[in-house]
Amino acid sequence: MPAARNVSPATKAPCSAKSPAARASTSPMPSLHPHFLMGRLRLLLEARYPELVAALLEAGVGENELTDYVHPHFRVRYRQRPGDSRLRSLNSRRTTFEMTVREHVESLPEVTVRDDTRAVGLLTSETGTVPVRVSGVVLESSAGREEFAADAVIDASGRFSKFSPELERLGVRMLTDQRDANLVYLTRHYRLNDGCDFPRASGLPGTIFPDFILVALPADNRRFTVTFQVYNKDKTIIRALRNPDHYQAMCMAVEAIRPWVDPARSSPTGGVHGFGQMDS
Repeated sequence: MPAARNVSPATKAPCSAKSPAARASTSPMPSLHPHFLMGRLRLLLEARYPELVAALLEAGVGENELTDYVHPHFRVRYRQRPGDSRLRSLNSRRTTFEMTVREHVESLPEVTVRDDTRAVGLLTSETGTVPVRVSGVVLESSAGREEFAADAVIDASGRFSKFSPELERLGVRMLTDQRDANLVYLTRHYRLNDGCDFPRASGLPGTIFPDFILVALPADNRRFTVTFQVYNKDKTIIRALRNPDHYQAMCMAVEAIRPWVDPARSSPTGGVHGFGQMDS
């Protein structure tokens, strides 16, 4: 992954008390991991929601041009085509991205966000009816329960959704294809020192070893992460990496990562975070 450009103004505190990154800093892993919206998706956002793209850049989200992804071996032969300059990615931790998106959505006149409300059930046709028709949701808030009718219901609660079992009880056949990754991620967050920029890179700034993978990823507001992907049964490496000093030493020993974590360039912002269940 190439180096990200920090687009927030130099005079603006990159993680002030009012910034999305600061307000979301207590969120659990892996929501603080960098995520990348590639060029095509950014073009769609610019065409449909230009105010959102402007807000993301104002919030300190990084960006890269297509040429930043070209490997040095091919750079001398690369010839830019019309439109290439528009293919710029957006790089951000999920917390910063989602907070900015939420603030944008809340500003839309046709949208209502209900913070104190949970969807606890579905309004459906009778059991045994095929296909099952979902006509709304059951909501629960401090005011009690209510039924909310809707033309369409979108379950955006992810793979731990409570509604899949409910639909199965109603006779919906759910097809599941799960692949166990058997990986543990051990991640540490860093901040660039004043006057420093991300190292120049192309492709994936990391190294694949026989027993683990190590990678650095730029994010927003001059932050980046370094992550080890380790087989979950390799307890010796996992134990060693939980020690911040051992973690830093292993990073400094890898040529592709050393420029990122060099104390002259960056400083860690916390300890080592571990998480798993990265299955698909």
